[in-house]
Amino acid sequence: MLLTRYGQGTHFQFLTMPRALKIGIARHTVSRRGRMAARCTMSHILLIIAFTMVGIPTVLYLFWITHIQLDRLCIKHARRFCIRSGLEFRRARWQPEFDSPGIKTEFTLVQIDCFNLEKQRRLILLSVWPFGVRKTISNEPYPDDDDSQWPQVCEQ
Repeated sequence: MLLTRYGQGTHFQFLTMPRALKIGIARHTVSRRGRMAARCTMSHILLIIAFTMVGIPTVLYLFWITHIQLDRLCIKHARRFCIRSGLEFRRARWQPEFDSPGIKTEFTLVQIDCFNLEKQRRLILLSVWPFGVRKTISNEPYPDDDDSQWPQVCEQ
């Protein structure tokens, strides 16, 4: 009887209800909402943890793959430069290019060890980016003492 009289209606009817009925309705409402909020919160937390545990390694792996592929692309452009220049590609090494204040740029410095038509070794330094060779920085005869600075390949 009280629920039909006070349970449906306006806010004014809730204010005019007896105090005991107000406390009972409020406790019932809060406890149900509290349980629902706890269930929703726990499921949301579990989803966030699952996405974090799967998402962060996936993103790091994709960054690594992209980095490796960009390096390969720059080396491919350097090889193409050697072929167009009539040089025989032997080996290459690369590193990021930096501005004068030390800020990393989008370009890569590729150093190429190659043979010219007379089978003389040349050391060429190129500025390369994913769209091609930007410029030739140096093209000089290969110094004999520079072999020790190149990475050595394990021979078995």
